[in-house]
Amino acid sequence: MHYCQLFGSVFGLIEENSLYFEDKRDHSPVKFREPEVLKNEFDFSLNEEGIQSRLKVIEIVRKILDYSNKIPHPHYVFQLLCGGLDPVGVIGDFMSALTSSSMESHKETFLYGRMEQEVFSEIRKLIGYSDAEFFEKPFESTNNTNGYGLVCPGGSVSIITAMYMARKLIRNSPADGKQLVAYISKNTHYSFKKGCILQGIGLNNCVIIDVDSEGKMVPELLRKAICKTVEEGKYPFFAAANAGTTIVGCFDDIVKISEICEEFGLWLHVDGTFGGPMMFSDKYKSMYLKGVEKSHSFNFNPHKWLGLPQECSILVLKIPGTIQKVFGGFGHSDEHGMYSGLQWGRRQNIFKI
Repeated sequence: MHYCQLFGSVFGLIEENSLYFEDKRDHSPVKFREPEVLKNEFDFSLNEEGIQSRLKVIEIVRKILDYSNKIPHPHYVFQLLCGGLDPVGVIGDFMSALTSSSMESHKETFLYGRMEQEVFSEIRKLIGYSDAEFFEKPFESTNNTNGYGLVCPGGSVSIITAMYMARKLIRNSPADGKQLVAYISKNTHYSFKKGCILQGIGLNNCVIIDVDSEGKMVPELLRKAICKTVEEGKYPFFAAANAGTTIVGCFDDIVKISEICEEFGLWLHVDGTFGGPMMFSDKYKSMYLKGVEKSHSFNFNPHKWLGLPQECSILVLKIPGTIQKVFGGFGHSDEHGMYSGLQWGRRQNIFKI
């Protein structure tokens, strides 16, 4: 079977299983099997010959489509993945796999690189970031107009990358020799704790701020915690505000938290992994994301609300050139403004966005 026939057969199976793109409420979105049962129904064995027949490939694809959870189903809500599945996004994902280049230099992926810069420029406008409005202290700024953000594998990588950049951009004078301290709320995602562990800050220096009856961080308690840190001779450098927590869906008061961060010179990151897409609505942005433009960094996951295929997380930065400033010394940028973060090779997920 020619490869074109193979692709045609696979796409035919997608049309046959149109439940992925049509509202078929009479079909169950889940065909769950316990591991022991699944082993008897699906052949997971590996052999030296591999898959010799393309017909076998089609058979396997058919079974995968049959057994997989139907994410776009209107009755499927699990781990906040309830945004459906956009066909154009699927095509974008397919094209990324087909072209299979890496977002590491203009020479290798010049089309995707220009797409990325344009997308981030527009997202920054939606957030309200302005190139002329930086927190001058205690973080260094650059004159580079590129490096507005990164498309990351997931929300955790976006968050850990933002924490790392905040740590690297602290001016040496006030923080030199002092223990760094970060602040998150009781309902903040655990990836911030991972970030503190991976960067050697430690969980003891990740201060948990209590929440109110609605699950929101209490700003006054944040202020008290920062003052206590200063009294102990440590250096407060980072705080996270929630824009839709993944447990209770609450939105912190970004305006009040940003005022405290600006007063004490902290990097403010807004975690919009779940609620970030509110920025696309003028009505709900003003209700839930007020003050987001005061943050230094912001992330959201289009695969949650916007129907894009996994995995896709967007990290947006207020200060242009931040990525080059932090990662450029490792060869993670080129003369045309292409850049990488913690990764060197990055998949071209920008097309589906």
